Amino acid sequence: MYSVTRAINMSNIPAGVSAPAALFQTERYDGAAAPEMAWNFPVGAGNTYLVRLYFAEIWFTSGGNRSFDVFIEGSQVLNNFDPFTAAGGRDIAIMREFTVTVMDDNLNIDFTHEAGGDNPAIKGIEIIQIGTATPRSEEHTSELQSLTN
Repeated sequence: MYSVTRAINMSNIPAGVSAPAALFQTERYDGAAAPEMAWNFPVGAGNTYLVRLYFAEIWFTSGGNRSFDVFIEGSQVLNNFDPFTAAGGRDIAIMREFTVTVMDDNLNIDFTHEAGGDNPAIKGIEIIQIGTATPRSEEHTSELQSLTN
């Protein structure tokens, strides 16, 4: 982990999103020699979630230094992502959000190095359930009754 005490510009974070500035002053990063950074969150199978990823470049003073890919549930959602360039500078917060339906009991988020890019880094991950799976037993009840009559 790495932290700073400098002020973070929050102007890119949409109104209604309650991410505190302090969130962006500390990062979890994936060292070059370490295994790829991966997160597995236990969730309900078949449910739909809004996944918010929070970033801010707090180390580099120019763009083009840190770039990485992000996969959620095996699908690439960010390609060659550079937080400095995406946010418009150093110490500027930015959020990316994605809607995903989870088919098993784990929501998987993977960060992978890009050739020539520095270590992937994340400030925060927020997961909000926005949909519930339709119970399968209700769909099959009428079929089972008609087979037994």
